[in-house]
Amino acid sequence: MAFPAHIFQALPPFLGGKRRLTALIFAILHDLVPLPEWPTLTFLDPMCGGGAVALASKAMGFDVTASDSSQRGATIAHALIANSTTRLAQHDVLRLLNRVNTSDDHELNDYDLLSLLFAEAANSHGPLRYLLELVLIKAYLKSFPMSLPSATDAQAFQLGDFDRISPHRLITYMKARKLLTPGRLLREAELVNNGVFGGQGTAMQGDALELIQSVPADIVYLDPPYAGTTGYSQSYQALDRLLDDSVESQPPSLASLLEAADRIPLVILSYGGPGVTAESVAEIVSRHRTVIRSLDVPYPHLASIATEKRKSKTREVLIIAER
Repeated sequence: MAFPAHIFQALPPFLGGKRRLTALIFAILHDLVPLPEWPTLTFLDPMCGGGAVALASKAMGFDVTASDSSQRGATIAHALIANSTTRLAQHDVLRLLNRVNTSDDHELNDYDLLSLLFAEAANSHGPLRYLLELVLIKAYLKSFPMSLPSATDAQAFQLGDFDRISPHRLITYMKARKLLTPGRLLREAELVNNGVFGGQGTAMQGDALELIQSVPADIVYLDPPYAGTTGYSQSYQALDRLLDDSVESQPPSLASLLEAADRIPLVILSYGGPGVTAESVAEIVSRHRTVIRSLDVPYPHLASIATEKRKSKTREVLIIAER
């Protein structure tokens, strides 16, 4: 299915993002559900994470409810799914920067500066707050190699302890500091605006199981953390602190998600992890509903640095099942 690829420019480069999988998801869905019916159907993404599937489903005409247990995921839902009209103007970004007084005798390190900017953004109201937070999230993540704030020397850089960082990595980090300049933040605002368009959408934040059981939906997209992992909270601890989000929840099991979705007619599931195959996942899903499509898709992560052997082993299982 074709939808404007530029809308994904609004999204932050989170781990586990599914933007490369969206075209396949909606192409399969097109085979199963007539396109004219899509605007009449509700699409629930209770673990929206990086927001790619929720944003694509809104672009394809569905009435979308997007939620996440984390503030970072819910910020995307509020900024781009529930919001269809408000865009950032230059003065919104410049006013945010002007509110942060950095004229003291000492120079703030990057993390302290971002803390002040996030705090000021939170004082804004309505969609503007979430749009500004999304700009800051994107700028923050881009200040790290491969957008990974969990890199071993990332914290040292944030605190200005440059002696602990190798010269090569320090050069990379120092170049990234320019991402916090007014010009770069204005550019991020332009990219975020690409994800604001007309449509039907609702944003929430909360437990995925409770949401699945309480929100009416025709289709639910399930994207739980990979088998053998505990989600992304550890990788994004510093970002979560910036967002004043200290909630840590254990991700639900695949079986519990399927049980909670028992009343929803169509389930789309993406899943992966070491040793996970389409057959093994389809077998689990078949205990709860009828599997109508099952695919094993090559889906390498961090492809620029992964070995060919690792790339060949990294797969994403895509399951479509009906009640």
